[in-house]
Amino acid sequence: MNALSLQQNRKSRIPAGVFLLLGATSLWLLPARGGQAAEVEEPVQLVHQAALIYAEVTHPEHLWPLVLDASYQRQLQQALPLRQLWASGEFARLRALVEGIQRHTGQPVLKVLSAAAARRAAVAVEPISRTALVILKAQDEAAAETLSRALRETIRQYTQEHNLPLEPGQSDYEGVTVYAVGSDVFWAQSGPWFLVSNTYNGIQAALDRLSGNETNHLGKTQDYRKARQLVGEETTGWGLFRTGPLLLIPQVQQALTGKQAEVAVEYLVGGVLEALARAPLVAFRLDARSDRLRLAVHLPFDARKVRPRRRWFFAPAQEQGGGLLRVPGTILSMTIYRDLAPWWKQRERLFNEQALAAFDEAESNLGLLLGHLDLEDDLLRHLGPRLRVVVARTQFPPERSPQIKLPAGAVVFTLNDPQRAGQALMVAYQRVVSTINVIGIQEKVPPLLLGSEDYRGVRCYVARFLVPPDAKLPRETLYYNFSPSAALVDRWFILSSHEQLLKKLVDQFKQHGDPDAGDLNTAVEVDLKQLQATLADNQATLVAQTLLQQGTPLDQARKQTEQFLELLRCLDRAAVRLRVREDQLVLELETGLPR
Repeated sequence: MNALSLQQNRKSRIPAGVFLLLGATSLWLLPARGGQAAEVEEPVQLVHQAALIYAEVTHPEHLWPLVLDASYQRQLQQALPLRQLWASGEFARLRALVEGIQRHTGQPVLKVLSAAAARRAAVAVEPISRTALVILKAQDEAAAETLSRALRETIRQYTQEHNLPLEPGQSDYEGVTVYAVGSDVFWAQSGPWFLVSNTYNGIQAALDRLSGNETNHLGKTQDYRKARQLVGEETTGWGLFRTGPLLLIPQVQQALTGKQAEVAVEYLVGGVLEALARAPLVAFRLDARSDRLRLAVHLPFDARKVRPRRRWFFAPAQEQGGGLLRVPGTILSMTIYRDLAPWWKQRERLFNEQALAAFDEAESNLGLLLGHLDLEDDLLRHLGPRLRVVVARTQFPPERSPQIKLPAGAVVFTLNDPQRAGQALMVAYQRVVSTINVIGIQEKVPPLLLGSEDYRGVRCYVARFLVPPDAKLPRETLYYNFSPSAALVDRWFILSSHEQLLKKLVDQFKQHGDPDAGDLNTAVEVDLKQLQATLADNQATLVAQTLLQQGTPLDQARKQTEQFLELLRCLDRAAVRLRVREDQLVLELETGLPR
């Protein structure tokens, strides 16, 4: 079968996705024998210079220990949603591929892939010719031959079992065999290189670069060099996405630089949108270790070019303090830099009319809490730009222990003028307590009694619900979870849902001071072990919810809840961080791994 007939064959009833799994699920599948150009060392040298997307696994050996780890596999196998997904019809073809490889090699597929141990793996997308290309570089040619043979036999057997008329075809291009199934799955092998593409021309162009007939490639472009500079060295994997063509689309520019309809979107990621509007590319980096997995997205960034309407998002220099706060029992800790006074002044340039209406409503509601004080002049101008949030477990005494135990939450404001801003926030706190009491009369909520006490030389204001001493019902004891509290500690104002957390934060500032944020603009860290412990305290409630929502038998609901709690304990932690560096923004996503 020649190349032209491979391209023109449009009658195959085999879904192309079956065989694209060859590239998508086997970044480690290796080729059979053939010749290659010795000077080609990197996968990028086989990629068209106009490729829009490029991703590379630089160190597959970092991933194999995670994939083959027995405890990690056991956790995945026990996860009911994953078992149901794997057994579904959507994965029937993938199951056939996996089972075929195992049948023809006599080994588990993961063992086969780890034996193949590819030195490099890469994926590239070139939109002009609508070509996708998967590139693999082998480590062991014998393992490659075994695996390649198993793949061909698996595909041939699949077509026969399903009465499909087309078996894998093949043609020759400059001494290299090109295999094809249908009209949009092609693969070839030359020496240690294994290539998979959705077009014959994609294979042909890669082979031309491999043989030296074509020397231009993505690695010679400025965008590639810039991306490598951003992500640095010693990565498990990395990649780039060239955003330049997208920025020419008016709708994309409008979404990034136009007035926003959602206040939360602008507050949380307005600075990221500012950087994206000027970035010719986005680079990303993957780091895999035995106990954690981290993905980082890198954006080129120049603080000098930030427009005035979004300068409130970025600190003028690395600040003192403002770091993540961690107290005993911390479940979640967040820090965020947003200068609210200029943000408020720039609102008409940032938001559309719908969002501005929400600002007017918020100003009116906050005015009720502040009384005669002015929101902008008496509060926002005197607030520092750094805000922290802490969520932590509460240890309840036996006489005030609720049946449903909720964690406590606190907000920590940094104040430029502790006297004026502290006064405004304390007025707001007291009015909130009064409002709860007024509403509580209608809702039959126990009243809050406001008092104060000294703790470590700090005046702490605490409001406690007057719950009857004989309270036993869950609704009655639920109020033990709340004792709204407030305190001014030097230049930090703390609002907490429970007095215990308030005192923990006072201890933090008095004993350890304020940790530095460094280059952190925004960060959220979750201690999944503490979250697991909190949920375990309420396991009976979680089982009851599973029974009501899913209608599962009691034993199955208990097992699902226990598996979920065990997974949280094993994952250990998770984090999202936005860092501002001299020449880039870095968004990091990190999670622990079962050990």
